[in-house]
Amino acid sequence: MLLNTDTAYIQGQLAKYCRTGETEPILGARQGRLKEYRQLVYSVVNNTLEQAYPITYNYIKEEEWELMIASFLKEHACQNNQVWKLPLEFYDYVKEKNFQESFNYPFLNELLYFEWLEIELHTMPDMPYPTYTTEGSFEQDFIVLNPEYKMVMLSYPIHLMPVQEALKNKGSYISLIFRERETGRVKFMNISALHAYLIERLSHDEVLLANLLNNVSVAFYIPNNEILTKHILLFLNDLKQQGMIPGFKINN
Repeated sequence: MLLNTDTAYIQGQLAKYCRTGETEPILGARQGRLKEYRQLVYSVVNNTLEQAYPITYNYIKEEEWELMIASFLKEHACQNNQVWKLPLEFYDYVKEKNFQESFNYPFLNELLYFEWLEIELHTMPDMPYPTYTTEGSFEQDFIVLNPEYKMVMLSYPIHLMPVQEALKNKGSYISLIFRERETGRVKFMNISALHAYLIERLSHDEVLLANLLNNVSVAFYIPNNEILTKHILLFLNDLKQQGMIPGFKINN
């Protein structure tokens, strides 16, 4: 049902005030009560983002966090009516305004994005799994991967240690993030470039381990020998125990 022009205009004025705090006479509103509406909106947004970004919130200074929230409310017209997506718009805003340079936090964008990925994986729609069995052989059967995952490159190991320690260990890291099928729990694993290559191949191709070993050998200039086989089998077993590999494809 469409609102009439006057009602839509008044709602727009109220929404603008709640975001910016800039007072204008609003028809039918009790001016003394307007601050309560603004405080309510601020509290909802602030609490939502505190819960979405607990690591960021606990690390940066309180006045810096409050400045980002106030600026976000004032300058950003939210596009999505689903509250759980608000943190993504906040991340995009902080990145666009380059607060990490203003506050001298070179890790800020990366930390926010990493924390957002946990929300995204947790709330993403269920992905279809192929038919599989939990019993099988890594070497003789086609491996089924959990499709609900992402891999992200990081400059700081924020997935491995507290931020204060991570800042001392700048480098190149790959984090595997996936959702456990049975519990919905989001898990994180630190993996190497070789491991990332394996996951990508298993995700997109129906390939047996023998072929994977050949491909890894060529791609990484590693001899295809027992050492390589043992290393990959250990990694695959770890993925299975963690829930990233649910099982093996059933031949139809």
